[in-house]
Amino acid sequence: MKSNFMERAIIRTRLSEAYDAYCNGQEPKAAELNREAAEMAAAIGEKDLEQHARRWQGNSLMWSGRYEEAFRVLTMAASYDHPDADPGAVYGAKTDRILLSLSIAPAAFCRELLLDGRAYLERVAKPHWSHRLEMLEGILHYRQGDYTRAAEFAGRAIRLVEPCMDGPCYAKSAHVKWVTRPLFHTRQVDAILQWNEQTGRDAGHMISDRLRQGCVRMLAFRLERADGEDVAEALRAEARNISVIALNMRGIWDEVFEVGRALMLTGDWDTLDRLPVGKLCPLPFEHALYATDCAINRLRYKCNLPAWDGDLDWPHATPLTANGAAIEETDLLNLRNALAKLREEATREDQRMETKICALATKRRVEHVATLLPGIDWGRGGGG
Repeated sequence: MKSNFMERAIIRTRLSEAYDAYCNGQEPKAAELNREAAEMAAAIGEKDLEQHARRWQGNSLMWSGRYEEAFRVLTMAASYDHPDADPGAVYGAKTDRILLSLSIAPAAFCRELLLDGRAYLERVAKPHWSHRLEMLEGILHYRQGDYTRAAEFAGRAIRLVEPCMDGPCYAKSAHVKWVTRPLFHTRQVDAILQWNEQTGRDAGHMISDRLRQGCVRMLAFRLERADGEDVAEALRAEARNISVIALNMRGIWDEVFEVGRALMLTGDWDTLDRLPVGKLCPLPFEHALYATDCAINRLRYKCNLPAWDGDLDWPHATPLTANGAAIEETDLLNLRNALAKLREEATREDQRMETKICALATKRRVEHVATLLPGIDWGRGGGG
């Protein structure tokens, strides 16, 4: 029987190169290397190596923003559900597919995938791997605006992952991200600062770890700013530092919007304009929300008003009629177009996630603009 020793060695080299590329934020390169490894493994009948490569090919495609390809490849990797299949690779593909679905699929479909994941863990007797599903269910609650339950699931996930010594795990920084985001929306700055201190001690080795750790610090600064603290310089410095990492991001890296908001709030428009927002494929609603906040704050900046944090509704709007600043027709047109797009995407996202929080976020922006510029019809306040 012919030995496949050399072929297996080449495949493992490709997988190692793909992992290095992935850790350094080069997801498209990682996807291609994993594709090559998967095809080589299939050619010599090495199912375990093929399955592993397909799982990471799909994951890398997801983070590259190639959603349809990613879903197809992850589904392929998740279907290697036979007695000899590696349960870690199957479960990893299943949970990565859920993570992707949380950005593109209806809430009902996401719930079905979550149930399928839990049933799979029961079938392979791996209940201690459930931390991934806890985090993903927390993201679903976050998308639906239930920040209390989101924090509960995220906290449970991070407690479960720490003693788990085997199986697929999300990076610690990913868990912290989904713990701190609901804490931000419920304005628990002390709790975020505690997580910030812990992430400083547990620095990860991937480029995404540094990006997410910086975002935790920026969320804390934004809450302190809304409490009246003078943190502008610290917030700007953190955002500029993290923007160097964010310049090469693409795909579903919604952290770039957090970097952009921090730059927006500190008036650093030159750095903000260099962010690769055009390369991103996040939720269309998040993109529209960000564009609206940019349009609002460009107008406030032009009128010498402090930047407005739309997530925290601070500082509150005051009419611009007494300000004396010259507001051009293009300013109004940009703002009107941004709000129209936001209403459109809010309707879609609320329907997809079975919630009303996007309409409420839109209403907050419309009301702010209506107070800034009274006497102008800005349309309906919600996303319906």
